[in-house]
Amino acid sequence: MIKLLTKIEQDYGLPVAISFAKQAIEQNNPFARELKTNKTTKNESYIIANLLVWGSTKQGHKYWSNISKTINEVYSISYSDLEEYAAKDPNKSITLLEAMEKAEGKSTTLAFCENVLSNKSTSTFYPLLKELKQTELKWSIKKAIFTGFDWKVTKEGNNFWCDIYERNLEKTRYNLTMKMIEEYAKHTNIKTVTIDTIQKIKKEPKMAMIAPFNKGSLDIKGIMHQAAKGIKDDRPFVVALINEELERVKTIIKNNPRDTFNYEGYDIRVHYYVNLILAAKARLDAAIPGNICTPFINISAQLAVDFYAYEKLVKKNANYSWIKSYLTQENMQKPELTLFKSNKLHIFIEEGYIYLKDFTKNVIYNAPVMYDKNTNKFYL
Repeated sequence: MIKLLTKIEQDYGLPVAISFAKQAIEQNNPFARELKTNKTTKNESYIIANLLVWGSTKQGHKYWSNISKTINEVYSISYSDLEEYAAKDPNKSITLLEAMEKAEGKSTTLAFCENVLSNKSTSTFYPLLKELKQTELKWSIKKAIFTGFDWKVTKEGNNFWCDIYERNLEKTRYNLTMKMIEEYAKHTNIKTVTIDTIQKIKKEPKMAMIAPFNKGSLDIKGIMHQAAKGIKDDRPFVVALINEELERVKTIIKNNPRDTFNYEGYDIRVHYYVNLILAAKARLDAAIPGNICTPFINISAQLAVDFYAYEKLVKKNANYSWIKSYLTQENMQKPELTLFKSNKLHIFIEEGYIYLKDFTKNVIYNAPVMYDKNTNKFYL
């Protein structure tokens, strides 16, 4: 039987579990007195309501009501559990990087930090990364891996980070600041990012030449897909073809108004690619040609491939309108909610985002869920 305080710590962090225990002891209601007097362990649901008068707590009725709604299965509790957690020091809880190092090792943790730091300019697409620059966040390892950077443009690759994401299902939240990341990257005694270690897990792609033709015809999209996978080819005609295609896609993104890419449907994959395209457009629009300080003037082969995927999905126009019925106030207050799951797809809502995990491609797409106060409705 899972202990209630362990569950609260996993889902909401150690400080919340400590606060709950201290206030339960202070209020000393009949349920708590029974636990203390009889030295028993209770296995019940809705223990939070039995132990606390929510309105008399520091956090208030609404705070504990929301927690109680999500933690409403049968958990165990004893008075010794309350005393154990009440005695804990919330300031001694480990940081996210310490937890990640324990779970995945120093090499992976260092790779995470260096990728976050190298992707600072992508805060348009990663709003939590932007928030991290301004304040301290409490993240699970899973959330940090997902929101830290674009997996596809890292040295380690999409599959490497997807595997780590899938392994770290624990929801315990840890403190994380940008300073922690900078200090870890600066002082960790490991040789430059992980390549030696990662090659043991994931073999580097063979540096074969790009195959520019398919059945005798030039296949420019095939060339870009190969380039996006890291296959390099210095033959002048291949380099020229890639540069020409990158310029074509860049021109489309830069010269078309933002409204061109508006999408009001519910295909999470389209929203994911639209966000990538609009983030790139914002950087392109802000770029000053000839200024060496401009961080982003050209686009990558991966962005071109993402643009192809966007065009294909928009043309296909898959019907995901059923998702709309799940975007309710009640559902958006839940930490996590599965909308659909099969052996191919998993669609779920978690912490204000909607996700689509494609098991066949081993890729995760996401989109933020937004709220229109004029219509009182949520939308993608």
